[in-house]
Amino acid sequence: MKNTKNIKKFIAFLFVLFIIFSSVFSIISQKNKTFAYNGDYFSVDDEAIYYVGKTGCLCRFSIKDNQKERLEKNFALIASDKKYLVSCDDNSINVYNKSTGALKRVENVVCTSAAVCNETIFYTNKNDNNYIYSFNIQSGDNVLLLSESSEKISANKDYIFYEKDKNAVYRYDRITGESEKIFDGQYCFFFTCDDDYVYLSDYRRNNKITQINISTKEPEALYDISALYFCILHDKLYYSPYSPNMEFIENDKIKYNINLYDPKQGDDIGIL
Repeated sequence: MKNTKNIKKFIAFLFVLFIIFSSVFSIISQKNKTFAYNGDYFSVDDEAIYYVGKTGCLCRFSIKDNQKERLEKNFALIASDKKYLVSCDDNSINVYNKSTGALKRVENVVCTSAAVCNETIFYTNKNDNNYIYSFNIQSGDNVLLLSESSEKISANKDYIFYEKDKNAVYRYDRITGESEKIFDGQYCFFFTCDDDYVYLSDYRRNNKITQINISTKEPEALYDISALYFCILHDKLYYSPYSPNMEFIENDKIKYNINLYDPKQGDDIGIL
């Protein structure tokens, strides 16, 4: 009888240990999933990489000490500049201030794509044929700029760059209001810009990155790198590697990475 009681106590003890270990494992797994890069748009500045984890949280990865922190829940990052991070959901645009941590929600502004520059969000209005609009973060002014449908845009201090008919990239001059084609090709998966160049992943070349001079509209370089998303900072390329095999794997089972490529040195280093 005594042995039976001892066996029951031991089983109960094992059950408690199982619950404790299961809880700890669940917490660790959830934390790892939170900080695991989900493969979508990301942003880089001098101090950190901002990205979305696989649980949908906005995360910050410090370049200096490799520390990770969660900033916001349910933040579908689609655009950024030195000051702001921008997300979009079914009913609003959300603007996160990197220096203050303040989150501003703009109701009834719904977009397919967006870019942010000098306190202005340029976006394709999902409720108006994906035409290109501008929204001033400070004043709240919301203005139709261009009655051209597009699903991808980028912007710098002078121009808005937009994809048209999934086969060409155009340059829109915000001063003159004129548009001009700068890239003619098949479907461009992603593109971004700085003040001098447009960088795009060229579908015809297995998503390898092409650099186009904004002034001359001529290609000047082709990076021998296949990328999903990428950022250019101080002539260095931060990118998420692309492989055709990804198309046959469930998203949750893909381990996405962010690499740093230095064209001058030829170095290609995994950093996240």
